[in-house]
Amino acid sequence: MSASACNLLFSGFERSSRQARRPSEPNAGSMTLQDLSSIGEIVGATAVVISLVYLAIQVRQNTRQIRENSEINRLMLQENFVSGQQDALLNLAQDPEFYRVWREGTQNSDGISDDDRERFGMLLYSQMYRYHLMLQAKSVEPLEYKRAVLQIKRLAQVPSFRVWWSRQRRYFEFDPDFCRVVDEQIRATVQDRHQAGEDSPAKNGG
Repeated sequence: MSASACNLLFSGFERSSRQARRPSEPNAGSMTLQDLSSIGEIVGATAVVISLVYLAIQVRQNTRQIRENSEINRLMLQENFVSGQQDALLNLAQDPEFYRVWREGTQNSDGISDDDRERFGMLLYSQMYRYHLMLQAKSVEPLEYKRAVLQIKRLAQVPSFRVWWSRQRRYFEFDPDFCRVVDEQIRATVQDRHQAGEDSPAKNGG
């Protein structure tokens, strides 16, 4: 082999050796661990934002649903109260016996029989329980609340009711606020009658 050929072969072998020893340069198209970590942080932050937005939407929808349910319950309570009052008045107008017991209980309690006094007491309890439910609902409109108190005030003007309440009050003591409202109406009525010289307490009650 000639000297020039040997030199060419040796030069090629030396270049190959240097390339083999040279560390490989990173490929411009490949992703490092740092790049993957950055992408992961971006994805995680995006997921958190989406979750917070979804949670806010859910909370808003739940709040709206709760308000709608509260409004529905309030309207149903008022409807039940009004319909109950109407039913009671219709019974008084349509049932002569029912009207007789109510009239004698409110106007002639001294001469009422024991059976009628018991029935009159049941009617009063039904009325007062309905008023109790109405006043117990804190979400009722002020007008409806005043209407229920006005009905109690009218009953408080009936002597036989005051006697009945003094005996049956213990059945409503689980709600001190309601008892306070009734007691205040009775106390105001008694004071007004006493000042007017009209106080004549009933001797009997249901």
